[in-house]
Amino acid sequence: MNRNERIFVAGGRGLVGSALVRYLKLNGYTDIITPNSDELDLRDQVATRKFFQKKKPKYVFLAAAKVGGIWANANYPAEFFRNNISIESNVIHNSYEAGVKKLLFLGSSCIYPKDSEIPIKESSLFTGPLETTNEAYAVAKIAGIKMCEYYRKQYGCDFISVMPTNTFGPNDNFDLKTAHMLASLIYKFHSAKINGEDSVMVWGTGKPRREIMYVDDIADACFFLMENYSSHQPINIGTGEDFSITEIAERIKKITDFNGEIKYDLTKPDGVYRKVMDVSRMLDLGWKPKVSLEAGLKMSYDWFVANYQKIYVYPSFKKKPFLFKVKEIASPIKKFLINPELSNKSLDSHETLIIHKKTLLGKPFLKKLYLNYYSDFASLDKGLKSVPGRSLELGSGGGFLKTLIPEIITSDVTLYPGVDQIENAYKLSFKDNELKAIYLNGVLHHLGKPREFFKEATRCLKPGGIIAMMEPHMSWFGRFFFKTLHHEGNDMNTSKWEFSQFGPLSDANTALPTIIFDRDFELFKTEFPELEIVIRKYHTFISYGLSGGVGMRFSAPGWFYPFVNILERALSPFMKTYLGTMQTILLRKRLTQKNMKDLEPPSLSL
Repeated sequence: MNRNERIFVAGGRGLVGSALVRYLKLNGYTDIITPNSDELDLRDQVATRKFFQKKKPKYVFLAAAKVGGIWANANYPAEFFRNNISIESNVIHNSYEAGVKKLLFLGSSCIYPKDSEIPIKESSLFTGPLETTNEAYAVAKIAGIKMCEYYRKQYGCDFISVMPTNTFGPNDNFDLKTAHMLASLIYKFHSAKINGEDSVMVWGTGKPRREIMYVDDIADACFFLMENYSSHQPINIGTGEDFSITEIAERIKKITDFNGEIKYDLTKPDGVYRKVMDVSRMLDLGWKPKVSLEAGLKMSYDWFVANYQKIYVYPSFKKKPFLFKVKEIASPIKKFLINPELSNKSLDSHETLIIHKKTLLGKPFLKKLYLNYYSDFASLDKGLKSVPGRSLELGSGGGFLKTLIPEIITSDVTLYPGVDQIENAYKLSFKDNELKAIYLNGVLHHLGKPREFFKEATRCLKPGGIIAMMEPHMSWFGRFFFKTLHHEGNDMNTSKWEFSQFGPLSDANTALPTIIFDRDFELFKTEFPELEIVIRKYHTFISYGLSGGVGMRFSAPGWFYPFVNILERALSPFMKTYLGTMQTILLRKRLTQKNMKDLEPPSLSL
């Protein structure tokens, strides 16, 4: 590869992609393009074609993929398959169309049958069934391998496929729900150490064996193959050496200086018992790994500790507008503003929800603001006296709606103080026509499958029953705020209501309510004719901003709230178009002619 020719690293912000970028820069390559997912969605066929036509890269490293551990693969197989197939198809085809000189596709060792002979040779492909826990991901990767082979056969493209073993290092995914084994262990041991815990729980028996390789070695091998390999046959990249999960855990325990005990959760799956690659073909070409397991683990942990605040700090200012783009300014501002109890806490953790409730009740200004919101819900519930049935709150979180509506059933995705039961918004536990009301405070925009929720809600609601929601609103200022300042996702340009969801709070689209009830309202009415909008009421950011919410340490004094409330009322004519950042949405299940004879329509107002 000429050092001045353009190189596109797809997935250049991920684990392997970022290592490739580092390697190329260190070796004098100057024209490297690595757009992030906000700049280029590789699942979008049109956007990908335009990118290749404009940028005209000469070499492509296809490291972009939707990846995850056992939990994520088992729970989201359709998303893993669809997203990876789309990425591979778009990048490989457009590389051909754009005349790319050479493309390297990164597959995965999971493409091989679960009962492959050890060490696993490249010829093992298609010789038996795959491991079921990550089958969807594996099938998508196999499709990418074959696509490279077919484009080489039909069009003469110099497209090669490499099968790296399990990889770890800087920029890994450390989210416990979606991370691979080694990254999740680093997180668990570090968290246990800083929190003074006496044990770390490891999934399964600890007996399965894994081959693992430091990511800088993977980047070095990919570069070597780009320069020295050209064949339709995929080639393995690995160390040829494996370790048991227990051995890996013991090494991480030592490196993190954790003094507690390692325990095993035998209710969790082990996955494939042993997986180590045959790397004889790589060795024959003259390449071998340089970084030992101990050295790689030490460098990975050092990087994790150095970046812990950036990765796990409560994600306000994640997009770092204006001065927050400067690390030296952003870091002290975050530390000053963010509630210290939430530092290094995952949004989806049980502990975070407990802290949210404590904060909400401990800030008089914020509590009065929520009381105002909840008073609207309580007023609506009183107006439903003519409708028999029960009331449900979905996503009760740290709230206190039950103090205003004592008979309400509170629910969330996990049990903790103040929550009556666990509920899945896509499969409610109630009978047909059992509920008279469903209340959601900041929940809808976290639901990645809103259609399924509306179907379930319609099924469970009695005629005349309601869905009352407090949700983000995209006024002029609302769009600026949620796109630029807020930590949650915001995508007004998506054509879909659905989005990928790996955690109940950490994934969201704050534009979703506006998309459904403004842009796509005619579609909503067509798909859900039984539901009608009765009320929409808009609110400004002023009160919530002054309260500091549940994530910030500051708050205006409680006595100041009535004055702010008066100001917001005065600004009400400008809420919908210019200033609104939140909205109350009230849907009602329509009454049929038969229902109207037996039931007095409820009187609803805010």
